[in-house]
Amino acid sequence: MPSPFARLRHLAQPFIFVLFVAGGFALVWWRCKFGFDGFDEPFMILPGFKLYALGDKPFLNEILSGPRQHDLLNYYLVRPWLPYSLLAIRHAAVVVYAALLLLFTLVCFGSQLGSLGLMAGLVYFGSLTFDFFLMPTWSYNWWCRDAFLLHHTLLFLAFKSSKVLLRKIGSLLAGAVMAIAVLAYNPVGVAVAGALLITWLIRRKSAASPLRKMAIPYLVGLGALLFLDVAFIIGSHLFTAWVIALRTVTAERYDGA
Repeated sequence: MPSPFARLRHLAQPFIFVLFVAGGFALVWWRCKFGFDGFDEPFMILPGFKLYALGDKPFLNEILSGPRQHDLLNYYLVRPWLPYSLLAIRHAAVVVYAALLLLFTLVCFGSQLGSLGLMAGLVYFGSLTFDFFLMPTWSYNWWCRDAFLLHHTLLFLAFKSSKVLLRKIGSLLAGAVMAIAVLAYNPVGVAVAGALLITWLIRRKSAASPLRKMAIPYLVGLGALLFLDVAFIIGSHLFTAWVIALRTVTAERYDGA
């Protein structure tokens, strides 16, 4: 029979976790009210949140944003829900990251919060405040990090489920979210490496393996969005090169005249 001290410690662990979560969130929320990043913050926020809405066209007026697909993610997925307010944009970025990190932490620790609440709280607090002195900018780094968190959470939930259908749905969504990470930040080769690793594991496992049943939907979701991503990247760069060439020819003709 556990001692009274052990029972008390078991009851206190979830409460300690909640304190770390609330304290970390309050700290980063408060941090958003101070300071301004004079280079990175406007560079990441202005195109998607303001310039496109004023009439600037991606890859035409904002010609240097050709490989920056996260601007389009901000414009279509975030801007409709927020006013053009720097504080509101920062707070929204913090809320999304904190919520995804909390979901990921709960899925990882699960029922062990009663015995590992302190550890889970330290993990959450440390991860949430890791870039405390950097502004929440909705940059490709933020998109990539949030997508990774959601991707891992969906995969863990899929693995924990005993129903084949839920595993397939979770794997499909996880693959699609991973592709969003690649869309936001093209150098992320982890997505492709993970797909190749899963393909290799499929060949080693039997047809009845749960991994085989989960891998196919994952690859479908990943492959579909990666195909669109590659087509989008190639098209944007070709279009950018065409615009530069057209402007150069037009300028030469004007100067010659």
